[in-house]
Amino acid sequence: MTASKAYTGTGYSTVTSHQRKCKSKESRKEWLDCLEQVEELHQLSKQELTCDQCGQMMTVIGKHEQYREVKLVSAHLCCKIVCTETARCEHCQNPETGNDVLVQAKTPQPLFPHSYLSSSVIAEVLFEKFGLAVPFTRQTQYWERLGLPITSKHMARGVIEAGERFGQKIYERLRQEIKAAPVVQLDETPFQVLDLDQSHGYFWSACSTEEFSPHQVSYFHYAPSRSGKVITEILGDDFSGGIMCDGFSGYSDNRLPEAYWGTCLVHINRQFKRLLDPNVKGN
Repeated sequence: MTASKAYTGTGYSTVTSHQRKCKSKESRKEWLDCLEQVEELHQLSKQELTCDQCGQMMTVIGKHEQYREVKLVSAHLCCKIVCTETARCEHCQNPETGNDVLVQAKTPQPLFPHSYLSSSVIAEVLFEKFGLAVPFTRQTQYWERLGLPITSKHMARGVIEAGERFGQKIYERLRQEIKAAPVVQLDETPFQVLDLDQSHGYFWSACSTEEFSPHQVSYFHYAPSRSGKVITEILGDDFSGGIMCDGFSGYSDNRLPEAYWGTCLVHINRQFKRLLDPNVKGN
């Protein structure tokens, strides 16, 4: 249950409303009901409340909903000043120094020392970058409109530091979950990198399976090559579970002698299609 506001002409009055999570396939009425309800009441003027027949003042008997629309409440910035409260005992003095006995409230540590970037700003930068694929250079325009002159370099540094401080433990925990999975799906995908010495790098993805694991885990690992040694970097050289993969030669018993291998059915189907393709040499 949430509290919304109703405009009455002289101010806002609180209106209690319910708010629940929306589903994408619900009707318009249903997903409008999911939002916080803010009521705007247009009142009758004194002239309109005067009866045309007798000239007496009319009595308001109710209200009628005319229409509903979605209102966007734009994001805004504020400067949060974190202060600590200090108290002094009026009856005591420090027996060693003779000074006042003081106590100060504890405060949470800032996200980054000597930085004005809060967790809410970094979270929005991360969402824009990785959730909506908005580059840092374009995000600078968004933040400038809100009143924050931040550079793309500053954002990149904040994201890297946040990842190293808070994301590395989660990242390693995901890898441990993958290593403990009885069956792992493994694949690698090339992509272009900004490197003078090479043109492509590889994103390796390792996923647990819905059939054999209690948790669905996806783990991504960057490597500059497609070498089979990357597999042991992800799973360790003592992995003894099953690995579902394609026919790439890097997946072999030489590196993981305790593992057992399964072939992706999609890749198997491609080989059958090649046999039936008259344009393939040798068919």
